[in-house]
Amino acid sequence: AQPGESVRRYRNRYRRLDGAYVWIEWSGRTDSDGRRYCVAKDVTDEMAREAEHRELLRKLHLSEELAKVGHWHVALTRHRVTWSDGVFLIHGRDPAGGAPTLEGAIECYHPDDRDEVTEAVGNAFRGIPFHFERRILHTDGSPRTVRANGVPEFGPDGEVTGIFGVFQDVTDEVDAKQEAEQHRIESDRLRRRLELATNATAVGVWEWDLVSQRVIWTQQLQDLLGAAPNPEHE
Repeated sequence: AQPGESVRRYRNRYRRLDGAYVWIEWSGRTDSDGRRYCVAKDVTDEMAREAEHRELLRKLHLSEELAKVGHWHVALTRHRVTWSDGVFLIHGRDPAGGAPTLEGAIECYHPDDRDEVTEAVGNAFRGIPFHFERRILHTDGSPRTVRANGVPEFGPDGEVTGIFGVFQDVTDEVDAKQEAEQHRIESDRLRRRLELATNATAVGVWEWDLVSQRVIWTQQLQDLLGAAPNPEHE
């Protein structure tokens, strides 16, 4: 340092006589005649806490990415919004651009869903938590179904100070449920058509499940043969 300049928060590790390493934070000053004065402080515990905090953040970001989950916060003062990396990822936005305003965040939702989201957020600022599944618009233009949970935060005076929430992309889950329901509807339709065909033609049908070795006869076949399937095959 130049004469008169101060050096603060310079940290390095030292090995003690017992072999253990400690982190030391230095604060120093060089006077006008070139002499340096330094104060040393053991910050080993503080460095350990900071390292633990960074590791927790790393694991949180990794778990959010794998589970397609993120967390967010809205402060009542000026409606300042904070997004985790997981929320940015779900929206397809770059975290470097910063989180949008509250109004901008609501604009990310599908136009048909924005009124309900606005109402839910407004109720949360009045102390009412919310849970919903609605669509957002990804930056590539594709709709994504998200599950959002929000709980109000209260200050010492009992007044709402903000909202904390969790955000999850459940598009794959919703699509799978819709596909399964479509298959069920199609299977029911085919089953009714088969029943109509067999009833109209008095045709009996049987099915043999090679995995379970179960034989299934339609009612028409049972009526035609006057018997139920052989119990040995059921």
